Amino acid sequence: MDSKHQSTSKIIKNLDDQDMRIDTQQFNPDALWQRPLAGKLQMAHVDHLGRVTTEFEPDPEKKRESRISRAVKKLVNWDANKDQEEMAWKVAERIVKDICSITMPESVDSMPKTIDSIPEIDDFLFDSSPS
Repeated sequence: MDSKHQSTSKIIKNLDDQDMRIDTQQFNPDALWQRPLAGKLQMAHVDHLGRVTTEFEPDPEKKRESRISRAVKKLVNWDANKDQEEMAWKVAERIVKDICSITMPESVDSMPKTIDSIPEIDDFLFDSSPS
């Protein structure tokens, strides 16, 4: 206990007034993390992708995949993505056809004068049944 007290008193005696002064130019809070000790004082950091990595928790052990399993996963996902894309194109085509059939009639003579005269819009706007 006595040696601990002696070492603390030596440190305090070795500090002079210059070490205890605060530089008023260093109050920029944005520059605090750029100081040389910032890396040692941080518990975590954010990488360029926005992921937070901590210094205290080790990364879990990852099982390395073989090249064959990675290739199979890419092929399976590619087919599923292609099917989803095809379905999205079909839905988009139906939406465009519906809008064109309402907004662009075949002849100018049959074009409605007001929005109230379009029966499809009334059915669409006031339909209470779930779709």
